[in-house]
Amino acid sequence: MHSKLKAILGCFLAAALPSLNAEGSPISAYSNVDFELSVTVPDSGMCKIYQRDTPQPYATFAECLGQPPFQLFRTDLRGKVSLAISRASGPVVKIPYEKVFSGSNTVGPLVEWRMDDAGGEPYALIVRVTNVTPNSGNPQVVTVARLKGNSMCLVKSFPAASTPHVNEAARNFADSDELLSAPCLLLP
Repeated sequence: MHSKLKAILGCFLAAALPSLNAEGSPISAYSNVDFELSVTVPDSGMCKIYQRDTPQPYATFAECLGQPPFQLFRTDLRGKVSLAISRASGPVVKIPYEKVFSGSNTVGPLVEWRMDDAGGEPYALIVRVTNVTPNSGNPQVVTVARLKGNSMCLVKSFPAASTPHVNEAARNFADSDELLSAPCLLLP
């Protein structure tokens, strides 16, 4: 097996396990939403690509490993990547990551689920979004989506370059009471 692929798979397997913190502290679990790795290693269990270039050219749709009870879906339409989530028996809710930047974007490759304990239901999803439009400088933001309460939606965005310890800032916001009261972001 190619050494880069081994390293990627090793990182994924380590990331797939929930990270355990002090008792009573929120924890994280991770899902890989990397299309390219799923294409390279089709039976990896990361994302199952179930439609490519149909019904639209340059479109890919996949189901990725979620965190129970949530399912996670990735859509790539002409370079604009979005995620959608649903409870196992509920409607699919699209989180409009493709609108964070006006040009082409990508997400991940890992997304972080925040929950109260290893068997608990996730209450937030943290996703890194990167602008991949040529000559954009590839700016990144780390976003927080609310998964409980009255609505599942994107509620906070942290510019990666100007936010010290951006991942920690996103986790702190996700774990705060502000998560439930924050309005959904209105994206263009």
